[in-house]
Amino acid sequence: MVARTQLLSSLPLMLALLFFAGSGAAQDVSPRCEATIDWAAGNYSRCLLAAQAHNALRPDTSRLERREQRCADRFDRATARALARAERREETCTDFLEEIAARTVSYAEAVSIEAGGDAAASLLLYVFDCGEIQVDEESVAIFSLTSEEAGTDILTVPCYLIEHPEGRLIWDAGVPAELAEQEGWQTAYDVSVRLDRTLADQLQDLGLSSTDIDSVAFSHMHWDHVAQANQFTSSTHLIQRPEHAAAFVPEPTVPYFDPALYGELAGNKTVLLDGDHDVFGDGRVVIKSTPGHTPGHQSLYVELAETGPIVLSGDLYHFAANRELGRVPTFNYDEDQTRESMAELDAFLEERGAELWIEHDSLRETKRAPEFYR
Repeated sequence: MVARTQLLSSLPLMLALLFFAGSGAAQDVSPRCEATIDWAAGNYSRCLLAAQAHNALRPDTSRLERREQRCADRFDRATARALARAERREETCTDFLEEIAARTVSYAEAVSIEAGGDAAASLLLYVFDCGEIQVDEESVAIFSLTSEEAGTDILTVPCYLIEHPEGRLIWDAGVPAELAEQEGWQTAYDVSVRLDRTLADQLQDLGLSSTDIDSVAFSHMHWDHVAQANQFTSSTHLIQRPEHAAAFVPEPTVPYFDPALYGELAGNKTVLLDGDHDVFGDGRVVIKSTPGHTPGHQSLYVELAETGPIVLSGDLYHFAANRELGRVPTFNYDEDQTRESMAELDAFLEERGAELWIEHDSLRETKRAPEFYR
């Protein structure tokens, strides 16, 4: 599997060499546009690898053709956006997209044969139900919204497991586990909260325990994102340096930080981040620094072969209306920093053609573990 992963992670570089080496026109192409086309070609190739891997397991020519067409459509959309941006900036971009696409298909077929066909299909995303929070007319106001604008009085609380050939990552850890001991709504942190099953129970459905998790990362250290964190004492903790400095002190001054919920992680191997971080080194799972809601808030980019690229928002947004109306919660650590993070993430979403999953507003629409996204 290591050899297969190395093949896959080197795709963008190999494709760049194939497409641009020896081309006299390459010197005139905007480096920014060239990088975007290179990324799109790599993503196209990984998507084709996943389609071929599925077909190897369950042969179906018509289904394979549909999946390959979806891969081609994603490539076309990504390159069209790159060309449009280059035109707006009066930059030169490549005129050889059809040739690039054809070479990508041929190269993906060759890599699929050498790699055994299953390399790209090995990245999986599981979604767990880690609670719900009920907000009333008064409490929704702290999100700078009315109940009508929010459209719901329930904040969903998901947790995520990313399965990668190089390890497992848990993203966010939900509301307190003891809430699952009683049915229905209960009061915690001055709001109504409910939890049907603990994260540990849901991991057991997959045959996993906390000791099987290689790394943990939390969008931020508010109580509803870390309340079941203390079980992951054997995992590497990936956290932004400002968030760590604010959270791992005897008496945090940032609202809603409670060391009793995450203090056991103080002894973990900890990687202090100073910005974006490529978790597994192949560009498919990347922590994005999005400070403002808290000092070191972060979001997570996951590049899925079939589902497509997504970003897990953390609490950069709480409701869809926060994004649509440009509203920042009143309790955010730094409003200006929040707005800057929103703008930067929006640009990243456009560049990558990624879909934003607003965590507190998306769980009701996503499938739950043991089902998964590929």
